Amino acid sequence: MAQLDLRLALRQKSRLLEHQDLLLKEVNHRTKNSLQLIGSIITLQLGSVDDQLARAALLSTSSRIRSIAAVHERLYRGGRVDAVELGTLLQTLVAGLDPARRDVSLSVEVAPVATPPMSRCRWR
Repeated sequence: MAQLDLRLALRQKSRLLEHQDLLLKEVNHRTKNSLQLIGSIITLQLGSVDDQLARAALLSTSSRIRSIAAVHERLYRGGRVDAVELGTLLQTLVAGLDPARRDVSLSVEVAPVATPPMSRCRWR
């Protein structure tokens, strides 16, 4: 009887884990689509803006959204849910910075550091 209960509990746990995985994939997909939609709206807005300052602000915003999207994709396609590789994330962020800024040059040299995901961090 105990083995039957154990098998039933394991099956239920397996179903719950599959459901959790499906929900996580759905959230990641929706986040990716939302960021793409925001980027597309900004691109459409660029077509109707003549003011150079406004255009520069929209281009900068678009660049930042692309950086966020790249970091998000790197996180959810990374394959690891138990840790986040900070060096890779920093390199992705720096690579996505506004290329129009010619007066600033950034490079990243980071030793590999894996940290737990935000959901497992305890802030005080």
